[in-house]
Amino acid sequence: MIKDPQRYRKRMEREWAKQLRQLTAVQSVRLVEGVLLTRLIHELHFKESDPPVCLARALHGN
Repeated sequence: MIKDPQRYRKRMEREWAKQLRQLTAVQSVRLVEGVLLTRLIHELHFKESDPPVCLARALHGN
């Protein structure tokens, strides 16, 4: 069990930031693709809109 969630969260954020800085260009592109794909799937599954509308929402992060 985590004794101090705030400290743990801050430590994890620092670790993630460090790892993100070390990504190569290809890894960065794949990460962005994964985020966009996840958003698109969420839009298509939960919003029940037309696919073009879902894609636009996913790209703009709304």
